[in-house]
Amino acid sequence: GVAAGLSVRYLAHVGGPDPFRHQAALDLRADWASPSSAWFAGLVVTNVLDRVHEEIPGVSLPGRLLTGTVGRRF
Repeated sequence: GVAAGLSVRYLAHVGGPDPFRHQAALDLRADWASPSSAWFAGLVVTNVLDRVHEEIPGVSLPGRLLTGTVGRRF
């Protein structure tokens, strides 16, 4: 079967410059499994909108990231 998901991460900081006190990032996920569930694959895209965000003021986190998995269960 196929499954998909969407998540929004909201980051609020107590300090730092105003543009980085409130930030949001959008993530997508898609998973597939064969009918017997022996084979599976998945894709995750984090920070879909490629927003610049910082957890520590002055240190930018990576932009958009695509991660894939393929596997077989025994």
